Amino acid sequence: MLDERVRIEVMLDRGCSQAEVARELGVHRLTVCRENRRRSWSPESVAAVYTPYRPEWLNTGP
Repeated sequence: MLDERVRIEVMLDRGCSQAEVARELGVHRLTVCRENRRRSWSPESVAAVYTPYRPEWLNTGP
């Protein structure tokens, strides 16, 4: 999934339409649209992307 995000970003930066990107990757146009809206991938945030969400108020320990 991470390389797909990178490919989406690269193709959109080159000027490809979201429909073209979706066809190339074999995904639905809305998938590309959502990833474009997020534009969340960057080398610094790779670990953050896969960090599970856990609210601070959820106290599971002693």
